[in-house]
Amino acid sequence: MKIDTDHFNLEIKTVVLALVIISLLTSLGFWQVSRRSEKLEIERQINEKNHAEIINLNELTRFDIAELKYRKVKVRGHFERKGITYIDNVVHDGVYGFYVYVPFKLENNDQYVLVNRGWVPKKNRREPLPEINVSKEIQQIAGSLRMPSKRPFVPSSVEKLNVDEKNLWLYIDLEKYSEEAPFKIFPFVIYQAPEEGTDFIREWPVFNPKTVMHTGYAIMWFSLALIALITFIYMSFSKSKEKQNE
Repeated sequence: MKIDTDHFNLEIKTVVLALVIISLLTSLGFWQVSRRSEKLEIERQINEKNHAEIINLNELTRFDIAELKYRKVKVRGHFERKGITYIDNVVHDGVYGFYVYVPFKLENNDQYVLVNRGWVPKKNRREPLPEINVSKEIQQIAGSLRMPSKRPFVPSSVEKLNVDEKNLWLYIDLEKYSEEAPFKIFPFVIYQAPEEGTDFIREWPVFNPKTVMHTGYAIMWFSLALIALITFIYMSFSKSKEKQNE
């Protein structure tokens, strides 16, 4: 196709700049579309796992962590007071409190699993860590398997695990916990089922794919790419017109 250079003035650096900007904005738009699809797939997998057969942790010998994440489980054994860990600054309904992680020893097994028993409030800054009722009687608990959140972006340390006393950490560092605990522990945690007991609040976070957000960002980036294209064409014609007037 022949370009009428009398009406359309193209400068190579302008063309290159326009192509770079339009390509970048378009790529960002497609990236948001891709992220939306990924989030929807994660949501589908979570829903599928929530309706899958309940796993008996006492019978688990081999496992794939990625496959186990969000699966519902049951396990028989007893809670241990040693190694209780409180996660500080967890907010529920505008109130600061703690998540309480308690080791659970499997029946007839030397294996342990950390159980997030739920949220308890912090009454004031000077209050010591709340006392948690830990019964060593054999029981069966249920919940879902989760992987703890990764370490925060801003560096922050957690103190050495004191197995014989209460521990106050900023986040659950399962790798550090496993290294310092004097017992074997699974590389995942159980978020105990909400219906089991009333001593803790268990309103666990639900995965939100945020499809509306990703769709909105995609529309924004594609719109900006279109605006950049129109601006480039308009400026090219304007420059050509100016040269003709000269």
